Amino acid sequence: MQRKRGKWNCPICEQQSTDAHIATLKDYALLIEPIITNQKARVFLQIESPTVSNRILTSEGFPASGGNKDRKYHLIFNK
Repeated sequence: MQRKRGKWNCPICEQQSTDAHIATLKDYALLIEPIITNQKARVFLQIESPTVSNRILTSEGFPASGGNKDRKYHLIFNK
């Protein structure tokens, strides 16, 4: 899926989602590690903008630690 204008869009089946990133971040937490940086999130979610990936991580309410340059988000899921 590709992110465009606040939604995830599938170029093949044309489905749209506003929360497709949640399942992807759950996969990251299970397969790689439960802590992610903004840069790693951009690579894993295939997003170019650091502002967009930061907005995704903060809007989901993931606890963060560290300063602006080395901030790490703890991928904790309640569901």
